[in-house]
Amino acid sequence: MGPYVALEREQLDEQIAQAASDLSVDTRGELPVFVSSTNLFLYIKKSITRCTVLTRSRTFFLLNKAFCDNLRKFASILSNKYPSPSTAAAVISLVPPSASSSLLSGGTANYRISSGYEIVICHVINTCEYCSETIESLQDLIADKIDPKFKDQVDMTAEQDAFQVVTAKWIKILVAGLERRLDGAYREMGSIHWGTMSILGEESG
Repeated sequence: MGPYVALEREQLDEQIAQAASDLSVDTRGELPVFVSSTNLFLYIKKSITRCTVLTRSRTFFLLNKAFCDNLRKFASILSNKYPSPSTAAAVISLVPPSASSSLLSGGTANYRISSGYEIVICHVINTCEYCSETIESLQDLIADKIDPKFKDQVDMTAEQDAFQVVTAKWIKILVAGLERRLDGAYREMGSIHWGTMSILGEESG
């Protein structure tokens, strides 16, 4: 069944390749998420159905490993979901090379996000949360269907954690980017000579 698993991996890789450049959004759920995420899980569920018709033993377990590999790849894509060069003209510096490590370690990064791109970032965050939640139910589904001798080896905790890490990263980027937009207002406030301004207080009648 090696060729079967290889073919499924190839199809999964195609899903991931398409996700890299796809910014289309599915708004049918509770929160808008990238269509690529719903398509990926839909394919995985169909793949499970196809495999379990044939076998629920080692081949299914190897297919589960392929799911895990591609989920981690998808998390990596979401971690780097930046605008293309053609749409980034207004971005002075979206994320510097060291931003990922500095943000995840609690540091601060000096960058701007273009107007409107905060919506894309919110879509990334929503998609990561959707993936993390869906992985939990996916693990339960696989564990329920697989041969009992492989059940204890079905563990998608690392994949779930990967999406949670990306969520935390982009929340920090979003907050820091929005704060950066206030720099001009902060500088203007700092240049005001507040001591020379008259203070209006309440007057008793």
